Amino acid sequence: MGARALAWRSARALPKPWGGQIGVRSAPGEGATFFFDISAPMANTTVEVREPVPADFSGLRILVVDDTAPNRDLMRSILESVGAEIFDAGNGPEALRIARLQPVDLLILDIRMPDMSGVDLLREIRVQGGPNCQVPAIAFTADDDLETLYPGHGFSGHARKPIVPRDLFETIESVVPTLESALRQGMLGAA
Repeated sequence: MGARALAWRSARALPKPWGGQIGVRSAPGEGATFFFDISAPMANTTVEVREPVPADFSGLRILVVDDTAPNRDLMRSILESVGAEIFDAGNGPEALRIARLQPVDLLILDIRMPDMSGVDLLREIRVQGGPNCQVPAIAFTADDDLETLYPGHGFSGHARKPIVPRDLFETIESVVPTLESALRQGMLGAA
């Protein structure tokens, strides 16, 4: 029996426990459409529908630190689309240089970087003084429980990987409590 025949035989067995069937429609040169149906009870759950967050971070300066360039690029794209000014770094030492010289309103730091963890980086920024030693910081990680993994981590909030823009915006708004009024008064973004 060939690989395709074996795959088809296996696939045909999948919907049978639910009283279903699988099928295929194909035509030479047009490709194939696979379909299946099953008998299943209607789910008895409710779906939470969340309204979009109308984020406007115009004037907010954010330092994003992540050792993975695509993560930095995605974060930049999302945050610049709502008006934030982004500075970024790919490692701890580079981030320390930027933090020493460039005042920002928020730090977003990857927790697991090879040269310096986000927790260690935040401690260094706090210790080195300068314009960002009191700035709120968000941990950027896939880790669920920061407090258990990194007790006393010092972060004000947690942005999950993979990035969900709405959740990121809500986290930013929660850790910069005076964000809305400061933006209205022109206090952020002024060096």
